[in-house]
Amino acid sequence: RTRDCSRSSSTPCRAGSNRADSVARVTGEADHTDQEQIASVYDEHAEYEYLRLTKSPVHRLEYELTCRILDRIVRAGDLVLEVGSGPGRYTEWLLRRGTTVGAVDLSPQALEMLTGRLDADLRQRLEFARVGTATDLFWVDEAAYDSVLMMGPLYHLTTRAERLQAIAGGLRALKPGGSLVTAHVSPYAAIRNAVASGDTETALRIMSGGVKWYLGMQMYVQWPADAAAELEASGCEQVECHNMEGVFSTLDPNLLETVDSAVLADIAESMSRLPDTLGTTIHYLCVGRKPGRSEEHTSELQSHSFISYAVFCLKKKIKYKKKKKKTTHTTFFHTSH
Repeated sequence: RTRDCSRSSSTPCRAGSNRADSVARVTGEADHTDQEQIASVYDEHAEYEYLRLTKSPVHRLEYELTCRILDRIVRAGDLVLEVGSGPGRYTEWLLRRGTTVGAVDLSPQALEMLTGRLDADLRQRLEFARVGTATDLFWVDEAAYDSVLMMGPLYHLTTRAERLQAIAGGLRALKPGGSLVTAHVSPYAAIRNAVASGDTETALRIMSGGVKWYLGMQMYVQWPADAAAELEASGCEQVECHNMEGVFSTLDPNLLETVDSAVLADIAESMSRLPDTLGTTIHYLCVGRKPGRSEEHTSELQSHSFISYAVFCLKKKIKYKKKKKKTTHTTFFHTSH
């Protein structure tokens, strides 16, 4: 594969946005996703997106907990496909971990920022940086990646069919036993903001999830149980959901600035899988597994089988030696008449 930051014929061109900024207007499930509009917004806000995860304690908490989850999944030497890499905040983290990363994003501007920021050593482990969409991963090698990350695309895809198509593409690229990590946006924050602004109609309408507008682009919000159900319907096993900011997203950021960030992250992580508050968050991650056994697991099974057979042979040999020793020391008495 080669790095490709060029704009393909299907790649959207930049366009201005005339939508109101961060309007939580829920419209239910749209007929299709306007991916051109999304690409345009991220082209315009690529720098903001890179800096977003450092701007407040809540944003830093999202980044820290995401890295902690990824730390349990990816290892040095892994091949990772990152769909929706953006300007590369997590891409850099992955590359510094010693992984090789293939980055895909709708925004050419974001990918240019990503490749331009990397030093020579990290750039050598960037498999490619390609303009593309989560719903069109046919060109990716099948069963080639240890992990696939979709930490952004699914909450922009407004129809179930598109989300299932993206998940299927991610699973196709995964090795058997590999992990699929997806990010989602909960309806909770949109409900809270709608109530705070007196828009009770929107708050009631978004209760079961749906499409809202943010920075002039579509965003799909859904509860963790619904996201997990879509992953399972696509064939994922052992799906787990973790909220990122949790109840801390409701607190005054100035108050959170007074709390030790590591302590805050430890508390948030310990609460991230509590069923009663799982959806009380802005973002959450789902982690699913592709059916089948990984090469490492198969190797472990083979190793266990070899050890078990070796132990069996050793026990048999010891038993044989004991029997032979007993036979050798047996005394026969003959009575003469």
